[in-house]
This record gives sequence, C-alpha cells and structure tokens, in this order.
Amino acid sequence: MNENIVSALLEELLREARPEQRQAVTAREPLVVVGAGAGTGKTKTLAWRFLWALLAFPQTRVENILTLTFTEKAAREMKERIGRMIAKALEKARELDLEEAALRLSDAGARLDEAYISTIHAFALRVIRENGLALPVDPKAGIVSAPREEAFWESFTAALDSLVQEEASRGLAEPWKSRAEGLFSSPVLKAAVNAFGPEAVSEFCRSAAALHGSRGRCPEDLWNWTPGEDEPVRLALLGERAPRWKERLERFREEVFPGLGDLSKDRTALGKRLDALSRNWREGPVGEDPRRLLGFLEEVDAAL
Repeated sequence: MNENIVSALLEELLREARPEQRQAVTAREPLVVVGAGAGTGKTKTLAWRFLWALLAFPQTRVENILTLTFTEKAAREMKERIGRMIAKALEKARELDLEEAALRLSDAGARLDEAYISTIHAFALRVIRENGLALPVDPKAGIVSAPREEAFWESFTAALDSLVQEEASRGLAEPWKSRAEGLFSSPVLKAAVNAFGPEAVSEFCRSAAALHGSRGRCPEDLWNWTPGEDEPVRLALLGERAPRWKERLERFREEVFPGLGDLSKDRTALGKRLDALSRNWREGPVGEDPRRLLGFLEEVDAAL
C-alpha cells in the first residue's frame, strides 16, 4: 500500500492522539515500552498501534499481530476497541476513496475473530491446540476456570482437615493416587496440619504451586524435590509469610508477654517453657529474616 495513503489515513485516525501516544503508535523500533498510569489511554494507544501495524505493513493480516493482556475482561475490551477502530478506519478510507486501504480494512474486520487477542494463558492454550499433534500435551487440555480452581482448593483444605486417604486420592490416576494416600498417612503432614491448621497448609501449597509453576516446574518436579536443592524458592515462600509472622510476634510482645509476668520461679513444665519463650523473644530487634520469624512460631508451638 502507498505510504502516502497510509500516512493520510493514519493522520485522520490519530487526530485526537497526544504527541506521546502518536510516538508510541508509530514507533518502528523492535522493542517499545510504554509506561503510564490508569486512565491515561494505554488501551486506546495499543488499539491504534494494532491498526497502524495493519496499515503500515502491506503483508500484515490480523492473525499476524499478537495482542496479549492479563485478564479476560481486558482482552474483550481490547478486541471490541480494535473492532470499532477498524470500522471507523474503513468508513474514513471510503470517504477518502482509498480503495486498497478499504479492502484491507474490510477483510480485517471480517476476520477479527481469527486475531490473537487474548490473555497469555488463552494464547498458550490456543498454540497447544493448534499444534497438539506435535506436542506431548493432550490437545483437549483446557484452562481451569477461577470457580473450579477455588472449588479444588476448598476440597483440598477439607481433605487436610480430615486427613482421610480416600478423600485425598479421589479422582487421581496412578502413580499420584498412591502418592496422595502415602502423603496423607505421613506423620510429617499430620504434624504440619496440627501445628498450622489445614487452611494455612493449603495456602502454603497453593503459593508453592504458583511459585514453582511460574518457574516452569511441573508436579513431578515438586514430588522429586529434595530439601536444600532450591533454597531461593524456599526463602521466597517463607518471605511471603514474614510480615504475618512479624505481626504475631509484635502481638506477643504487646499483649501476651506482659500478661505472663515473671515466670522464672515457676516450677511447672509449662511455666519453664513459657519463661524460655518470653526471655528469647520479649525484646530485641525483630528483623526481616523469615527463617528467624519462623523460629519464633516453632518455639511458640513447642511451648504450648
């Protein structure tokens, strides 16, 4: 398409754009990063850039432009915005008697459903489905919806509360069925649930799954994981809980320890444990080391 025709059409379409938006829309560098706050027109700028890419490069079709967002709502809004802009551009092209541009825009509008405008997860799933025969993945695989995910974690928490092996392994195929039953009969898991409660253990598992998933790990990797091999991941998980543990320590210092008084002469086993806990944690800097804060909780559990 003639570059002058493209320029004339884009000039009409970008008439209301601010200079910085125009610069972002028409930049030809291989990497362009646009940073702006909420409500500043980022979505509109991206939609304009989609249209610019469609018009500025003769061989470009809607399925050649990848547009990703983080949420389904944002993806729908982006697709609707692009559709409206294409319709507006088509109307303007016909007004200016730009036949070639009108043909391309008409084709783009008719095939907008073929465009890759979606969330990152939906795009990945689409790639899997389109290339299912060449990948070691079930082509019928799907994305778990938010309600189904919440339902899973609720049932998992309930299973932890009862620690019934059959509940843990329901619906699982081997070898995970045997693994789940073995884990739910483990004294280590029972001790963790008794110490922290089923909700806290479930939340820890959920955080671990998300963290390892973001690092490309699969369930098999987690199952074969051994202590010490992934210290950064462990510290990251501990770090997420550090503010909550710090808050509990401060509460002990403000409310619990003052109420205990002087236990140094208490001869009972409980009195001795509480006295040691009070002496170790009543004063001194708290710090931000999650391992130290975890140590406080472990001493509380041992004392009580």
